[in-house]
Amino acid sequence: MEDTNIKIVNIKGTYYEMGLEHGRQCKDLIDSNIKANLAALLHSVHNKALANLSSEDLKKFTQRWIPYAQEYAPELIEEMKGIADGSEHTFEEIFFLNAFLDHHDYTYPQAAQRLMFGCTTFAATDTAVVKGDTIIGQTYDISSVFEPQVILLRGTPEIGRPFNVLTMAGVVAWNGVNIDGISVVINRLTPNDGRPGIPYPMVVRKILEKNTISQATDMVLRARRASGINYLIADKNGDMVDLETSATDYQYIGPNQDILWHTNHYVTLAMRPYSEYHRPYAGESIIRYLRMEKLLKKHHGSINVETLKQFTRDHNNYPLSICRHPVDDAEIMARANTAAAMITNLTERKMWIVVGNPCEHNYLEMSF
Repeated sequence: MEDTNIKIVNIKGTYYEMGLEHGRQCKDLIDSNIKANLAALLHSVHNKALANLSSEDLKKFTQRWIPYAQEYAPELIEEMKGIADGSEHTFEEIFFLNAFLDHHDYTYPQAAQRLMFGCTTFAATDTAVVKGDTIIGQTYDISSVFEPQVILLRGTPEIGRPFNVLTMAGVVAWNGVNIDGISVVINRLTPNDGRPGIPYPMVVRKILEKNTISQATDMVLRARRASGINYLIADKNGDMVDLETSATDYQYIGPNQDILWHTNHYVTLAMRPYSEYHRPYAGESIIRYLRMEKLLKKHHGSINVETLKQFTRDHNNYPLSICRHPVDDAEIMARANTAAAMITNLTERKMWIVVGNPCEHNYLEMSF
C-alpha cells in the first residue's frame, strides 16, 4: 500500500489570525473546493431535484443562516473571515462552503436521498479494548472530487483549547479531537426539517472548545441546527454518547457493551419520522451498520487501533462497503469513495489518519 499524503496546516493566534493563515496556506485548494462544491450542488438541484435554481439563489439561502451562526459562535465567524481574506474570497463564499452538507437537506431534500455517501463511525472502550483504552474513529465518505482538498488542521487558539481536525480546505472542521481528550466523529443524516441555522462544522468546533463531555454534548443540543447530523462524542475517561439529531429534534444512544457505532440512517424509533426522504434508499446504510456491529462484537475484548484500521478496510457489500469505492456507472458528481479516515486513541493521545481508501494507503500516526 502507498503511504498517505495529507497537507498538515498549523495555525495559531486569534481566531481571525488562524483563519488568515489557513486561507493563505490553502488558497489553491480552497479555490478548487469552492468550485467543486458549487458544481456538485447545482448538479444535484438541476438533475436530481429538477429545480431551476442558480448559484445566486443557493447563496441567498445561506444569507439567512449567518445571524444564527454569529450568535452561536462569533469567534468562528471571525475565523471564516480570516479564511476569506487569506484565500482572497468573500466571507459569504467561505460560509457557503462550510454549509456544504447541510445545504442538501435544506435546499432540496427530495434530492438528498440519492446523495448518501456513507460515513461509518465507531468507538470502543474499557472491556471491549485490549488495554481498556478509549478509541474513536470514522471513515469519511464524500464525492471523490473533494478528496484532493483534504487537510489536517492543527490549531492553537490564543484563547481556547488546541485542537486537531480532519477537514477539507476552507472548512473549519469535519471531525476531530482537542488537547483535553474530547473527540467527535459524525454521520450525515437526512431529515425533513431542514431550515436556516448553524452549519455542522461550527458545531464540531464548539464541541472541541470544551473539556468535559457534558459541556460538549450541550454544544449540540443548544445549537439551532440547520439539518441532521449524528454526533458520536467520547472522552479520555471512557464516557461516550451518540446523538442522532435533526434540525429541530434529537435522541441519544448510550454505549452497548462499551461500544458505539453509527451510519447514515436514524436508528432510534423517535427519530425515524424525520427520515421520510431517505427511508426508501437506506439499504446500504443499514448493511454498513450491521457490518460494523458484527465486527465490533466479534472482536470484543481484543479491539485495538490495528483492529479498527482493518475494519475501515472492510469490503463487505463492495463497493458500498465501509471502505467505500465509486460506483463505476455513476455520474462524476455522484461518485463517492472513502476520502479519508481518522482513528484516535484518547488514552494514549495519538491519532492515525489516512487520505483516500484505507485499503490502498497506510495510516499516518501523530500525537496530539
